[in-house]
Amino acid sequence: KFIDEVWNRINEESSEIQSVEVSNQNAVFNYLLHHLMALRFAKLSVNEVDVDNEALRYALIYEAAAQSYLSDTFSSGHMLLSNSDFLAPLNSFNIQIAHDHYCSEGVYVINSQGDCWQAFGDKLLQWYPYQFNKVLEACSASLLELFLVYLTSMEKTKIPVNLDK
Repeated sequence: KFIDEVWNRINEESSEIQSVEVSNQNAVFNYLLHHLMALRFAKLSVNEVDVDNEALRYALIYEAAAQSYLSDTFSSGHMLLSNSDFLAPLNSFNIQIAHDHYCSEGVYVINSQGDCWQAFGDKLLQWYPYQFNKVLEACSASLLELFLVYLTSMEKTKIPVNLDK
């Protein structure tokens, strides 16, 4: 229901792209919300026959925003701290100090596949190749999903070999 409300707001309010960020939610929530909007625009773009294809452009823009949130989910400072706690406004200074500490010192993380690595934070991603590769894998999978929705929405379109893996 919430996703439908956001979708309707985007389509009714104006022809301009607008952020759908929910400020009291974390990066995962905002990634999923932007990614779902991108997927809907990708599916909708198949119905457009004009050269400009605004819906596909919107899909790519919302996906770019989604990827920003997705890469943030790999930041150690974002993994461990929550700003949605009802006491967070009273703790904002402490939360910022803890965020900065975890971002620079790093934390060890493990994913559902059993991979373990030391994650660091904001602006340090390029310095740590293993973490960078994990972010790249996630972002690539997200973009692949967008293109698969676009291509499978078309009638009589064969999916390119590289996307069909």
